[in-house]
Amino acid sequence: GFLEYCRKVVAVWRDHPVFQRRHFFQGRAIRGGDVRDITWLTAQGKVMTDADWHAETARCLGIQLSGDLIHEVDEQGQQITDDTMLMLLNSSPSDVSFVLPAAPDGSGWWPVLDTAHPQRRASRKAGGASLKLAARSMMVLQLRESLTQRVQRAVTRAVRGSGHNKK
Repeated sequence: GFLEYCRKVVAVWRDHPVFQRRHFFQGRAIRGGDVRDITWLTAQGKVMTDADWHAETARCLGIQLSGDLIHEVDEQGQQITDDTMLMLLNSSPSDVSFVLPAAPDGSGWWPVLDTAHPQRRASRKAGGASLKLAARSMMVLQLRESLTQRVQRAVTRAVRGSGHNKK
């Protein structure tokens, strides 16, 4: 029951450095790119504007945390990276349909925590898909790469770490 759910919440926090940042988010595109370290989203999956914060629909919002823009290093001096995570929050007394942000080809959003359905088995949701978020609930989703993308990323990290890419 509740104790098992709390253990799961702690495990998600422990296993994902994107939730353990020691520095403030910038909230804007970093180094001229299109990706932000934190992005606030409407239920339509769009970046929130100033007007959105004051609208009735602001009772449901998403917070996307980019795992590639943590800007911290580990004990060995290696850049810390993680999967991108999405927190969906619904304080409304009604269920809300939430449009998930776009996902790179082969990637998908996987629910890892759901306060409305803690025992539900996770299934992949495509970027741009609509997801029902229960009234007064929170859901955390993880952007997972395809197996091919994970292998390519691991090879790139191994090459960087081996010194073979140095001149």
